[in-house]
Amino acid sequence: RFVDAASLPLTWAEGDLAVPVDMEIARRAEVFVGNAFSSLTSNVVLFRLADGRDWETNRFW
Repeated sequence: RFVDAASLPLTWAEGDLAVPVDMEIARRAEVFVGNAFSSLTSNVVLFRLADGRDWETNRFW
């Protein structure tokens, strides 16, 4: 199932939290698929590796 912050009912004031929410969802995912040129992807992969996830659980397109 695909989940991101856009599927959450956020108010205007909570809108600034959309990126950190997406990063936390991606950090906890079994497999993460991201764009290799994205700074968000770089940070998510860094957090996932710091959490002890295997490198192979990160995919780039």
